[in-house]
Amino acid sequence: MIPVSKLVLGTANFGSSVSGRDAEAIIDYALAHGITAIDTADSYGDAEEIVGEALQGRRDSVFVSTKVGNPSPNGSGLSEKHIAEAIQHSLHRLRTDHIDLYYAHNWDKNTPLTETLTAFNDVVTKGYAAALGCSNFTAGHIRESLALAEALGVVPFTTLQPIYNFIERGAEQEILPLALEKRLSVWAYSPLAGGVLTGKYSYGIPRESRAVEFLNANPREAGFIPKITEENRAVGARVATIAEEFGVTPSQLAIAWVLSNPAVTSVIVGVRSIPQLQGILDSTVPQEALEGLSL
Repeated sequence: MIPVSKLVLGTANFGSSVSGRDAEAIIDYALAHGITAIDTADSYGDAEEIVGEALQGRRDSVFVSTKVGNPSPNGSGLSEKHIAEAIQHSLHRLRTDHIDLYYAHNWDKNTPLTETLTAFNDVVTKGYAAALGCSNFTAGHIRESLALAEALGVVPFTTLQPIYNFIERGAEQEILPLALEKRLSVWAYSPLAGGVLTGKYSYGIPRESRAVEFLNANPREAGFIPKITEENRAVGARVATIAEEFGVTPSQLAIAWVLSNPAVTSVIVGVRSIPQLQGILDSTVPQEALEGLSL
């Protein structure tokens, strides 16, 4: 099994705000600088195709995860039929014969859990995926899934993908303790809280930001990102102040804080340029900075 790096390259922006050519350059840079895992999904537009193209000739040296369940060109949900079809589409787009980790992207209240778990088990037994995970499940859903998988004698979920950052800390209540209890891996996503923890929104919303891009495209959605509140912008400013004091960037500090939780295995980082990725990779965060942030 390919070891998974602490930072996992996320691909939700690939093919949309990041062109295919730029995305491949980011992948090249990430793999050359210690990142060994890439996370994608069948609902991320052209991302699977971009990843598949970029990994030609080196697929066996990269840990690849993808997801099924969210609306995609091939359907949605976690029914047996959809999972059986979706895995084939993902394999084709990724230009590979197997996926290292296959996620349920969201809980599907319309499909019996037995059907979903049996379908995922088939994916593993047929060799299409090596391991299974779940993203955005509640702690209750995770417990139910693990208990039923054991009762059915099928392959269980072994990796969780919750949202977790210095602002959105709900996972600390049940999900992270459950991960430690059950010895599950945790790949946390959105470590920068949609950019708030980079400090760029501390004194307003910059003209060149994802926030403005979204507002220009959706003028009626002025409250589109609840994270960009006065209170959260103040948190972002605090992170930026502590980061400056210790000679690191706010992004580095925010990500290091997530990784400092003993339940967290890896952090998914979505970047839109190589300089953004460089700014995350190029420094070690002092323990004193983490302690200052936690006060």
